[in-house]
Amino acid sequence: MIQLRPIIFVVGLMLCTIAAAMVLPAVVDVADGHADWKIFFGAAVLTFFIGGLMVLVAVSSALSWSPPLRFVPPTRSLADNLQMLLLPVLSLGLLQVAAYSQFVRQNVV
Repeated sequence: MIQLRPIIFVVGLMLCTIAAAMVLPAVVDVADGHADWKIFFGAAVLTFFIGGLMVLVAVSSALSWSPPLRFVPPTRSLADNLQMLLLPVLSLGLLQVAAYSQFVRQNVV
């Protein structure tokens, strides 16, 4: 059986490296005043996003970590219920904290 995890991980790292290299032409175009920097930067962001997802999938698969796909009522086991809520709460909470801190920073200055 072919192991796909290392292949996905290496391809993801290569995509992230290519995305980092695509930022250089964008910086050069910004310095020269060309409007093409938006294309390079957009391609770099998309490439980094896809490569980052591939790396994330490979690492989470290697660690045998995935969110639980079952429902446990809080009356049966409060610890299991809170464990299932942890990842969504952290991911959505960090986004809200970032947006709120930027809002506060802009209004203070």
